[in-house]
Amino acid sequence: NKVFIPYVSAYGYTKKMADKIAEGLIEAGIQHTEVCDIEKITFLELDRKIASSSGLIVGSPTINQNILPQIFGLFAAINPLRDRGKAATSFGSYGWSGEGVAIMDTILTTLKLQVIQPGIKINFRPDEKNYQQLKEFGRSFGEKMLQLKAEEQK
Repeated sequence: NKVFIPYVSAYGYTKKMADKIAEGLIEAGIQHTEVCDIEKITFLELDRKIASSSGLIVGSPTINQNILPQIFGLFAAINPLRDRGKAATSFGSYGWSGEGVAIMDTILTTLKLQVIQPGIKINFRPDEKNYQQLKEFGRSFGEKMLQLKAEEQK
């Protein structure tokens, strides 16, 4: 069970969110988590990481009422046949409107991934209270993913 957490971060807030979500996944028993700034890897590496994961938690800030272009590139790497049914969700920071998370959850669903819980968004910079929410978000995702895997094996 491996969860891949690809993200793009304009001001570092989304990266902080990704790290806290990963902590929650580990608490849930998902020992193989990978947090990755997708601006620092090639498309081929991105494709390999998606292919080898059991779950995907995608992160982007909302800027100008949209997600960042790099995330659209990530969506191009998701293969609806190969990746169909993988557990997925999204997260992101926002300043005013926060549409990014809903956009990502919708696209993940369209690509035939299984959005097992709604994404989480944090206004501006995450604080200690938000860090706890993010860890719980990761823990909840991990528990749900493990439960789905167990049911598939029955």
